[in-house]
Amino acid sequence: MMDELFIEDIVADVQKDFEDRRAERRNIESVWRLNANFVMGNQFAFINALGEVEDGERDYFWQEREVFNHIAAIVESRLAKLARVRPKMSVRAASDSDDDIRTAKVATRIMDGAWQKLDISEIISRGTMWSEIAGSVFYKVVWDGESGRTVGEIDGKRVKEGDVRVSVCPPYEIFPSSLSAESVDELNSIIHAKAMHVDDIYRIWGKRVKGTDAEIMSFDDSGVIGGLGYASMIPTAKRSAKKDHAIVIERYTRPTVQNPCGELAIVAGDELLYYGVLPYNNGTDGERDLPFIKQDCLKNVGCFFGSSMVERCIPIQRAYNAVKNRKHEFMNRISMGVLAVEDGSVDISNLEDEGLSPGKILVYRQGATPPMLMNPGSVPDFSYEEDKLMSEFYP
Repeated sequence: MMDELFIEDIVADVQKDFEDRRAERRNIESVWRLNANFVMGNQFAFINALGEVEDGERDYFWQEREVFNHIAAIVESRLAKLARVRPKMSVRAASDSDDDIRTAKVATRIMDGAWQKLDISEIISRGTMWSEIAGSVFYKVVWDGESGRTVGEIDGKRVKEGDVRVSVCPPYEIFPSSLSAESVDELNSIIHAKAMHVDDIYRIWGKRVKGTDAEIMSFDDSGVIGGLGYASMIPTAKRSAKKDHAIVIERYTRPTVQNPCGELAIVAGDELLYYGVLPYNNGTDGERDLPFIKQDCLKNVGCFFGSSMVERCIPIQRAYNAVKNRKHEFMNRISMGVLAVEDGSVDISNLEDEGLSPGKILVYRQGATPPMLMNPGSVPDFSYEEDKLMSEFYP
């Protein structure tokens, strides 16, 4: 049994480490949230000086603010193409002997069976959605002792044989030890933090944890994002406080000279849920290693998290929306007209409410200058700029 002082030190160390990493990663997280907003169609959003994503306001009440969302169509097209590309797992024989060749064939069939049973294709599809929008996604490969067939009973409880479980971890949940590392292999440790219901925490670890008032990332689970029409967990531009949830912090530390088997510490609230060595011999030559695999949309030099195609499209999308909206404003001005009236000659409030409807009888003050429509000019030629921007969307 660990003494109370040792437990308190571990909990405090993990919590401080998590807060430091979260503060260091905050600017990158703002970019992910901006990307999600643009995919959903909130394309007048921007990152303010505090690093929060907020919606821009109109400069004038009459300004057009329509969104012509090409980013969602691009993401949808890329996901459809990537869905047709799936890696094939195989085992290569260690030598050309008959025994090694037969062993490799059997191992390949086992891996094919595991692939189908875990539905890896669907897992990759969900992960690819995250990498396309945020730039990176992580796959967590663990052993689930509650899965598999029942092999017996102990004290009235069924004992399962266990099975491999692969879960998708959005980049919002991952906090690396260094943002300048380019792969998981270069990290000393990695934190996986996720908000969980306190009842789920008790069911898994058997400890009661108080819900936190701290803000956690809220999710939109409507299943439809910007017309994409697939199940999703895209974060909204806001955070929310949930008192019946707590943030479970799992810190995986790579083996060192002092800790040759590595370290895993799991903390929620002020409770230590688990502390011990890394649970899996999943590294080279059976060594213990971090159970995470990273997938990037576009790699960033000298940065742990990748970038997304959405980031590249945002400036083009902003310009395209501006061109289309300014064009429509000119067309509205020409079709509706701009009326010039002499001060006090007509009922201004009536004109503001009803405008110049066909057949309208316009009464103006005797002796005053009759109201007249000003020369609206012509709509500037926006076609070249519009076509140019469209070609940048689809080079």
